[in-house]
Amino acid sequence: MDAPRKFERYYNVRFMPLIEMAKLDESKFTNKDNYNLVKGLKMLYGKIAPDNDFKVSHEVACVLGALTHDKEIYNHIEQQKGDVNMGQYVLNISKKARLEGKEEGRKEGLHEGVINTLLQQLQSKFGKLSPKTIYQIQTSNDEQLHALTVHILNMNSEEDVLKILKND
Repeated sequence: MDAPRKFERYYNVRFMPLIEMAKLDESKFTNKDNYNLVKGLKMLYGKIAPDNDFKVSHEVACVLGALTHDKEIYNHIEQQKGDVNMGQYVLNISKKARLEGKEEGRKEGLHEGVINTLLQQLQSKFGKLSPKTIYQIQTSNDEQLHALTVHILNMNSEEDVLKILKND
């Protein structure tokens, strides 16, 4: 990704995108810190599996935090003296991300389930629903879906459905 030519005179270093740095072969680096920097980036970007015993110098850990704009790395660094166990950090954020992903997936699945159930109930009650009503229900938030669920027995037409969605 290059900056427009008119800005070239304002910078003196071109940075390789981080995703490209993660493609580098760390074994080609003879300097331990450079090797650890590339390996750490690969771990952080999920290009290689986390190594529980992967430790880097305090300075390399700070650079990894700066390059990835990750404030949690700085919090992790502050808790450790000397070398920083980046492998353990990556394992912890991977576990946290998996748990957050599962929770998000659960919520999305529940949301979709409520939508499908409401559509089936409303179609059973009113017959074929208009594309507009179907779209309105499919794009409703949790509060709107809850209102439909509460009022479904009192509805007499598709217009009632749309009124409830509009009021919430």
